[in-house]
Amino acid sequence: MEKQDFYPNAPIVEAIFDIQIELPKGIGIAELEAFCSNLSSTYPEKKERSRFTGKFEVKDNKESSVEAFNLGVEGFLNWSSDRKQVLQVRLDGFSFSRLKPYEKWDLHFAEFIKHFKLYCEKFSPVRIKRVATRFINVIKLPRGDVNWSDYFVNAAHAPIPNVSVTNFFDRVEFAFPLSNIKAVVTHAIMQSDPINLPVVLDIETFMEMSADPDINMVEKIFQQLRCLKNQVFKSSLTSKAKELFK
Repeated sequence: MEKQDFYPNAPIVEAIFDIQIELPKGIGIAELEAFCSNLSSTYPEKKERSRFTGKFEVKDNKESSVEAFNLGVEGFLNWSSDRKQVLQVRLDGFSFSRLKPYEKWDLHFAEFIKHFKLYCEKFSPVRIKRVATRFINVIKLPRGDVNWSDYFVNAAHAPIPNVSVTNFFDRVEFAFPLSNIKAVVTHAIMQSDPINLPVVLDIETFMEMSADPDINMVEKIFQQLRCLKNQVFKSSLTSKAKELFK
C-alpha cells in the first residue's frame, strides 16, 4: 500500500464514510429503530432523520412560491456522548462521521466497518449501490491581502491584473481513468471567522456500482478511495500550505 503522509495538525473538520445500499422488502423504520437501540451504550443520543423535497415556482419572471415537503423519517442519527462521532442508520444506507479532532484513518474506519458489519448481519442488504468518503478540510490563513497561489495549486484568480480576489466558490467533478472512481472537490472561502481566513477544501471520492454485499470488497474499495482522496489533497496544496499542518 502507498505510504500515507501524516500531518499532526491536519485541517480535517469532518470525515465521512458512507455506503448506499438496497435493503430487502419489508424492512422499515421500526426495524431500524430497534437496531439503533442496541447502539445506545456507545451512541446514546438518537435523533430521527427525515427526507425533504422542495418545489419552487416562477410566474411572469417573479418568484411565486417556495414549498418544502416532508417525505417522512428515513433513518436515525446516533451520536456518541461527546458528540464527536455519529452513525447514520438509514433505509438506503449507512454512514459514519468523525468530527474534529480527526485522529487517524485506521481508528475511525475500524469503527465504521465494525458497525456496518452489524448492519449487514441484521438486515442482509440486497446490493451495494455506492461507496464514498468525504473529507471536509478547513484551512485557516491569516487575514489580509492573501496571495492564493502561495497556498493552492489551482488558485482562484481574477481575469484582469492588479485586483484582489476577495471571495470564491469552485466545484469540480472528475473521473480517474484507471478505475471506476470519481471525485468531487469543492473549494470556497468561509466568511464567519473575524481573525483568520478559513478556506474550505471539501474532497469526496466515490464509486457507483450494483454489487452483492461483500465486506472484503468494501474494505478494498475504501482503501482505493483513501489513496485517491489523499492524492487530491496533496495535489491541491503547495508546500507552504502543507507546512501549516506540521
